[in-house]
Amino acid sequence: QSASTDLVSQWLKQSFPNISQIDRSTIANFSDGNFRVARAIADTLRKGETLGKLKSRDLFERIFQQRNEHDQSLLFAAEDLSLFYSLNGEDTSSYGELAKIGSIRLVTSNDMFTALVRLGRRGVAQSRGRWRAILPHAIANSLATSALERIPRQEFDRFCKTLTPRMQKSLSRRIGFLHDSTEAQSTVARWLCVDGPLGDLFSLGKQGLEILTNIAPVAPDAVLAKIERELNSAKGELVLAPNSTDRWQWVRLIKMLGYDPQLFERAAMLLARFVAIEPEGNKGNSAQNMFAELFHLLLSGTKASPEQRFAAARQLAMSIDLEQRRCASIALDALLKTGQFTSSSTFEFGARPRDWGWSPKINKDAWDWYKAAIALAVGLSPAIDDAPKILARRVREIWAIDACHEALESAAVALTKEKPWIEGWLGFRAALRFEGKAMRPDVRGRLETIIQRLKPSDLLNQARAIVLSGANSGWDIVDGDPDDDDVMKPWRKASLMAKEVGSFLGQDSEIRKQFLVELIPASNQQRAFECGEGLAEGATDLSQMWHELVGEFAKIAPNTRNATVLGGFIYQANQRDATFTSSVLESAIDDPDLAPSLPYLQARVGIDKAGINRLRRAIGKGVLRAMDFNSIANGAVNDSPPEELSALLLDIAQLPEGVEIALDILHMHFFRDREGGQQWDHLLIETGRNLLCRTDFSKSGQLRDYGMHTVVSICCAGIKGEDTARDVCNHLSVAIESYQASPYDLNYVLKGLFETQTFIALDAFLLHGATSGITNLFNMHFNSDTPVEKIDPALLRQWANMDPKLRYPLLGQAIPMFKRKHGEESDDFDPAFLELLEAAPDKHAFLGDYWARLHPRSWMGSLANVLIQRRSQVLRFQVSPHAEVRQWIDGLLPDLDVWIEKEQIRDRDKEESFE
Repeated sequence: QSASTDLVSQWLKQSFPNISQIDRSTIANFSDGNFRVARAIADTLRKGETLGKLKSRDLFERIFQQRNEHDQSLLFAAEDLSLFYSLNGEDTSSYGELAKIGSIRLVTSNDMFTALVRLGRRGVAQSRGRWRAILPHAIANSLATSALERIPRQEFDRFCKTLTPRMQKSLSRRIGFLHDSTEAQSTVARWLCVDGPLGDLFSLGKQGLEILTNIAPVAPDAVLAKIERELNSAKGELVLAPNSTDRWQWVRLIKMLGYDPQLFERAAMLLARFVAIEPEGNKGNSAQNMFAELFHLLLSGTKASPEQRFAAARQLAMSIDLEQRRCASIALDALLKTGQFTSSSTFEFGARPRDWGWSPKINKDAWDWYKAAIALAVGLSPAIDDAPKILARRVREIWAIDACHEALESAAVALTKEKPWIEGWLGFRAALRFEGKAMRPDVRGRLETIIQRLKPSDLLNQARAIVLSGANSGWDIVDGDPDDDDVMKPWRKASLMAKEVGSFLGQDSEIRKQFLVELIPASNQQRAFECGEGLAEGATDLSQMWHELVGEFAKIAPNTRNATVLGGFIYQANQRDATFTSSVLESAIDDPDLAPSLPYLQARVGIDKAGINRLRRAIGKGVLRAMDFNSIANGAVNDSPPEELSALLLDIAQLPEGVEIALDILHMHFFRDREGGQQWDHLLIETGRNLLCRTDFSKSGQLRDYGMHTVVSICCAGIKGEDTARDVCNHLSVAIESYQASPYDLNYVLKGLFETQTFIALDAFLLHGATSGITNLFNMHFNSDTPVEKIDPALLRQWANMDPKLRYPLLGQAIPMFKRKHGEESDDFDPAFLELLEAAPDKHAFLGDYWARLHPRSWMGSLANVLIQRRSQVLRFQVSPHAEVRQWIDGLLPDLDVWIEKEQIRDRDKEESFE
């Protein structure tokens, strides 16, 4: 690793006191901070000799020869070997890497091997197992440059075609360090030609991409141009697609190419194409973070100036393409970011010097950056609808910069010329809420003035601010009293404000109609329910108001409707006139627009006997789907009458996909008093058993595993629950055996069965599972401990003693030898395992296959080290009083030692590789 030249110079002064200051400086500069290179040069200095007048090539020859006689053949061999970042230095066969490298000068593999040995003695060749490398890079790069100059281009191209994929990647890695070499640049240009090795980037797959990444430092402009051409080709869409397997590597490479100011704009626009094709909200394999980083103040990974980056954001915003403008929003948000900067990029790029990118040298640079970003947000607001929202989200953090106060104040004036800036009002309020106490009086006063200016004054914008915007806690819209450490006080006050707004809307039909068009399809309905309550309170005629709400609701596309405001209205209207509520809910059955929301609306007044009968009639008329009842799988059914609820659940279960939803609703009813020793209604328990026996466990996505645990624990308990437990276990076994369901997704269901009906579950999954081949589910698929591990060993012995010869070996497969806690394995024996081993009549059969016993389910680092630790543990069994146990140990040790050795070889191959 490189150090500073000053540090190397100081080290030379201590280690070689006879070397002059001038020579120390010469050596330190040539070594580029590498101590090994510095030592190698210093060792060649004879007493009284000086290096002051020597050139770099002379210094290199001193390192290479080290007082030895000049050997041209060894020098040529070193040059040829250095073309590769690493090579297999032990295989001297005619097909080995040494033979291939020797073919450049028609030299045998044995001669190349001898050259490697001699270079190793001079400290120029490094060894890691079978791998060799010419190091340090200061030497290898110089040798490789000489090799490229010496070998005719046609011969070198022919040689490249004969290389294995590993050698091609190793060669490209070395060439990537030679950006100053005209021959290396020429080589890369030939490779990128249409008929060259990298003529078709996409057909080469992952290997071609690795080679391209390796050589990019030699010709960044040419590589970027090649990528642009390829992405514009017919195959480009396949790489841009979010599901492309190599997508992230393309994105990373393009971002690295954007480091140079002259390439920034092209790289940014290419990354924008990756981002633009991603669906909104996409998290997996996304290019968004790397694209955004290019526009960060710090850790951007580009030397592009602020002006270049602002220009790129502006260019994207002016695009006619909607997705390109979405990229402009991402860039704008990144430009306004003030802290917690991170980077997902690497900052290594061959031998080219790289750093974190452009950064402000003085505070004014940062202040100018944010002032320009604020001005950009204002300027782009006509083109980017969410530009004011983006700025509003950053107001609080930017206000902390005193130099930006004037710019923010100007933005507040500019953005309110056409319409209120509600998000800005909330943003400035956030700054006052969290930092106001620490502000200077003049700063706080200025902030309060801005807030007062932005505060919405008309009813429509008050409704937007209070009902549609803001945080759930309510502090963002509440004026006045401090919360007195009562975190719910702002929320309650904000709810009252929303209710009051609803009441005012009830008196203003024109504003109400305008607001409902925004409210019903809104995705961020913070206080729509309270607004609905206010509408019911303020309505002079409940029936007229309801029909108006339903009429506006019907105008909205079904997939964007949100009935929350209707729910608030129904809830409050029921306080005024229960007869009216009953009437409109009844009429909703025959309203095709309103019927799907009937379960939600009914829950607002209670899932009582009358409500359940109404829902059952709606099911009978075929106007409800099972999924419509998801809205009552909550506390709404807590107090529902058991007999009627039971009938409703059975009706829901008759609908397609209804069994699982009915179970979810039942779970919430049971969940209410789960810790109170509740005596559950026998009819609901019978209904739960009915539903459990009809459950399709292959639909794991529709089952709430945790909720199923509650239902299983209640409905499968006792003697009366045995048949249901047995039936559920059999269904689960079939689903797991046929790979239609995963034990991972049904973790809690399985635990509930083993806790509630232990022997039945053991019979199904161990005894009967032995013939169906699913006993191994207890060795995998679980994110924590398996159900069998949780069972009292006394119960396990009781079950196994019914047929010891058959059942103890089955338990042996299900119980781990080593302790597991929350999915993590240790190297200590599990007490339950030792207890069952002692009780097992056939201990050899109980211990079973040693591979399954010793192989960890998960581990970090070296598997060989884990196995060594476990070997030392099992050796304790050599003093066991049981001959079968000692025999099992004697049988496994030879194979275990071979296993450990193989893993150690694999580790060495990984650790020894210079790549």
